[in-house]
Amino acid sequence: MRTLLIISLLAMSSAAAADSCPVKNTGSTFLTDLVKEIGKAKTCDGAASLAEKCALGASGDAVIAGAAVDVCKKDFAKSKDDTALHDKLAKRCGAKYEKMQGTMYVSMAAFCALDVAKLLSNLNRAAP
Repeated sequence: MRTLLIISLLAMSSAAAADSCPVKNTGSTFLTDLVKEIGKAKTCDGAASLAEKCALGASGDAVIAGAAVDVCKKDFAKSKDDTALHDKLAKRCGAKYEKMQGTMYVSMAAFCALDVAKLLSNLNRAAP
């Protein structure tokens, strides 16, 4: 029963996210189009926001969140320590969900890694 409730909530949130996604889901090119738009983001927060608005709640989110992570990494890529820290914590995100069944857990791991990248990006940007 609990699993059914979680799946229902995720399905509703995915539908709501699809409505707020500014990139039109045209079928087979949606992920490619979305990754291009995320790559155009000027900031980590902008890329992460777009990824979150367009999340699918499934394994495709690994590609979506990964594109946002790439944008965020620009803020901390020069620091070997921060890059290593990101890699270490992103692996922990994967480990947290690796024994779970279902593609929604792939999504959760991907967005966990994006949260790590957002934190490191924020720590490395100059204060406004």
